[in-house]
Amino acid sequence: MANLRYTQAEAEENFLRSSGLGALTVGLYLIFDVVTDRYNIFKEFQSNIPLIGVIVVFGITLFGFMIFTLLSSIHSGIEMRKRSFLRFQFEDEYVASLENKAKVSSYSIGVFCLFSAIFLTDKDRYFAVLVTISISDFSRIVLGCMSCAYALPILSSYWKRDE
Repeated sequence: MANLRYTQAEAEENFLRSSGLGALTVGLYLIFDVVTDRYNIFKEFQSNIPLIGVIVVFGITLFGFMIFTLLSSIHSGIEMRKRSFLRFQFEDEYVASLENKAKVSSYSIGVFCLFSAIFLTDKDRYFAVLVTISISDFSRIVLGCMSCAYALPILSSYWKRDE
């Protein structure tokens, strides 16, 4: 089997693409986990065995894809320089700007989620809402949203470029 050697720019693109896929699967898995725990889906649909089977298969598939993208990310990171792999400091300008855009969108979504939680639960505000969600569930939802927000600009730009 031939050993494929990539240029630094190609290795960085492959690493960023697999990191974007990994972030999307981690985000979806975190949100899926909170939703299934929060709404007791397995208790609600006890009589609907095919639906429970679909939910379980979806969760297992997400977990398996998460492991696959982690291994793919590590494999594509081997071809890169250590600085790019460990610190996410890319030498290719396109990859660096794309990763910067993904960081900004992830940060913006995180700040939006936190400020909306502050405004919705503040007792002095007029539109206060009683929220009965644990800190653990809320943090998993915010991390899931931030992971998805990190992945979507990366994956959408690669899909646009491939068309």
